Amino acid sequence: MAFVYDLFDEANALAKSGDDQGAVAGFASLAEGLAETTGVRATKLAGAALYNMGNALSRLGRLDNAIRAYDHAVARVDRLTDLNTQLLIAVALVNKGICLRDLGHYEQAIDVFVRIVALFNDHAQPAFRQQVAMAHFNVGLTYDLLGSRQDEIRAYDQTVKHLGRVNGRLADELIAKALVTKGIALNQLDRIDEAIRMYDVVVSRFGRRRGQVFREKVAVALYNKGVSLGRLERIDDQLDAYEQALDRFDALDSTDVQVLVAKAGVGKGDTLVRLGLTTDALNAYTAVVERFSGRDDVRLRRSVGEAAAARMNLLWGSK
Repeated sequence: MAFVYDLFDEANALAKSGDDQGAVAGFASLAEGLAETTGVRATKLAGAALYNMGNALSRLGRLDNAIRAYDHAVARVDRLTDLNTQLLIAVALVNKGICLRDLGHYEQAIDVFVRIVALFNDHAQPAFRQQVAMAHFNVGLTYDLLGSRQDEIRAYDQTVKHLGRVNGRLADELIAKALVTKGIALNQLDRIDEAIRMYDVVVSRFGRRRGQVFREKVAVALYNKGVSLGRLERIDDQLDAYEQALDRFDALDSTDVQVLVAKAGVGKGDTLVRLGLTTDALNAYTAVVERFSGRDDVRLRRSVGEAAAARMNLLWGSK
């Protein structure tokens, strides 16, 4: 049996090195070799191989094949009741649901996520509660694609509720994602005051947390808070939200954060124009150009272009 574990480790090493094609071949060969075995250890290893094969296929964009691998993994181990195997089933089903959604099979994806909740909702262990919360969160993302905002919001509420007794970074990251995405959904329903309160919760709860996910979600919250305040004509508060985004983040943050900061800078300039503060607006646009020029990301280049064009229009208009 030892050589079989060596084969698993070799395929796993290929996956970790980025050779997903080689990993798929390795895991497939291992699973095929264990197809007729019935022992518990061999069954668990076969299930793990099929699960990892699904992950590698997903990374390769071969989503239909990934779904089949996840199905085979679940079928291979579904008679086993130990916690580690049950957790593998939960994660495999979450990944299957995500693949279905990415393929545009929204209703089927929701069915899979609902199945996860039904199977594992009563598990008290944090790892299972997190997978159930992941299922709720992905239901919300799927309802977003379907345009069903009320169902989307309910799913995010269930995400946060299910993680209420779970500690740890991963749980907190998922809560931050659920809250900020709920705020965006509320804004789309024109429940703007509620959306702003949700953004405030994100900033208050996670504003001091380190880590890329927290900083990205706080940036999303501040930028969208500024946009929402503008819709309510609360211009001074809108400027304050944009300025918080500009001051809070720096060049060490991720590109996604930089994109939001640049948009906040352009938004600040636009708001100052509305107030008739031409000099301040020129300074805001110039700051965006100076801070983000030379970046390769197309979104940053777009914001720099918008700031430069707005600055030029103001200069020409003042002559």
